[in-house]
Amino acid sequence: MKQETIKQFRRESIKDMLRHCRLFEGLDSASLDEVTDTCRLKPLAKGENLFMQGEKSEGFYIVQSGVIALYNVGPDGKEQVICLFRENESFAEATLVSMETYPANARAEAASQVVLVSKRDFRALIVRNPDLSLRMLASMSQHLKYLVHQLEDRKFTDIESRFANWMIQFLKSQPGEPSSVLELPVSKKMLASQLGVTGETLSRSLNRFREQGLIQVEGRRIEILNFEGILNYIR
Repeated sequence: MKQETIKQFRRESIKDMLRHCRLFEGLDSASLDEVTDTCRLKPLAKGENLFMQGEKSEGFYIVQSGVIALYNVGPDGKEQVICLFRENESFAEATLVSMETYPANARAEAASQVVLVSKRDFRALIVRNPDLSLRMLASMSQHLKYLVHQLEDRKFTDIESRFANWMIQFLKSQPGEPSSVLELPVSKKMLASQLGVTGETLSRSLNRFREQGLIQVEGRRIEILNFEGILNYIR
């Protein structure tokens, strides 16, 4: 009886998480139950890899808690972070339709728990519920939009411009009223990798902004004191 109670609790936990995931927003309860049947929980320790590039795809994932980094390793052995995924965000949906293996690596940047949506079971569900295929296309479109933004960032050759652009885009992406304060979602080292520079280079840029009176930094908290000065770096 106790095992059944735990099983039911986990099921309800997954269903609640799906309800808050953009991919399944507005889906009726019966459909959510069907999606829940395709899912299973997977806990990850900090630094543990979820999957590796070239590994056979089991399905796509949704972050229930923690932070997952999608990254590649270059010929020189250096890591390049492609994207970071947080609570209620989904990733690797493209493997449902066009890939048999994962095109990059995924690692937990903090103690995390993800939900695996089984490729085989979800494909069968899409046949019965075509609305889900439209949702998958919308989600993949969002990821493509993010990658395009990343390519646009590369037009900024100096790190100050790249970081200024990252701060503005990050603030725009946050829900609620516009704010001048942001909390770095990951360590400065991880953010530096995402921006394509070393941690030392990013730290120097932060110091320059601080010395110019553009920002105030306390740990992972950054307050923009002069928006006009920040925008001048990306004009």
